[in-house]
Amino acid sequence: MQNPNSHTPGPWVASGLSVYTDMPIKHHTSPRDPTHRHVAQASWNDAPDWDERRSEADKMNMPTNFTEALANATLIAASPELLASLRWLVTTVSSGMESPESMDYARPDIEHALMRANMAISRATVV
Repeated sequence: MQNPNSHTPGPWVASGLSVYTDMPIKHHTSPRDPTHRHVAQASWNDAPDWDERRSEADKMNMPTNFTEALANATLIAASPELLASLRWLVTTVSSGMESPESMDYARPDIEHALMRANMAISRATVV
C-alpha cells in the first residue's frame, strides 16, 4: 500500500491548465508529450448556464472563468515547493525556540526559511 503522505516528486510545472513534472516517467504520460509525467489538470465551467450534464454542485464549485482556472493550475504546480518550504520553516523555527540562545543561533536559518517560504508563495500566486 502506498504511503498516503507521498506524492509525485516536484518540481511541478503549469502549462495552461495542465500540471506536469519532468521527473522520470513511470506511467500516466501526457498523450501530447510522452516526456512529461502528468500530475493534475485544472478545469473550469465554460458553460455555467446551459450545460445540463453538470450537476448543481459542479456548477457551484467549478471556476467560472479561464483566468481563475489558470491561477488554480499555478497554485497546484507550486504545491510541492510550498509543502517543502513550510516543513522546513516549522522545523527551523521549532528548533530555534528551544532556548533564547538557540534562537540567536538559529536566526540566520529562520530568515532563510522565511525567504524560501516567501518565494514559494510568490510562485504559487503569479500566473
